[in-house]
Amino acid sequence: MENIPQSNLIDSYYLSEELEKKKENIKHNIVSGTCSDYNEYRYMVGFYEGLSESQDILRDLKKRYLSGEDLEEDAER
Repeated sequence: MENIPQSNLIDSYYLSEELEKKKENIKHNIVSGTCSDYNEYRYMVGFYEGLSESQDILRDLKKRYLSGEDLEEDAER
């Protein structure tokens, strides 16, 4: 198993890297034509978009954590 950096940011670096690896794998599958039909293509594109959204959320949480914003206020809304 590879070394996972420890931090108070819930290993945001590691999570972001793993999301990026999955996105690259999906992108490779899409452009290489491995999708068997249009439904599989749509599924892969949707999965890719979901991973991208996850990265954006993680990046936002990390930024807010580092700036000292209260994350619990938003969770209560």
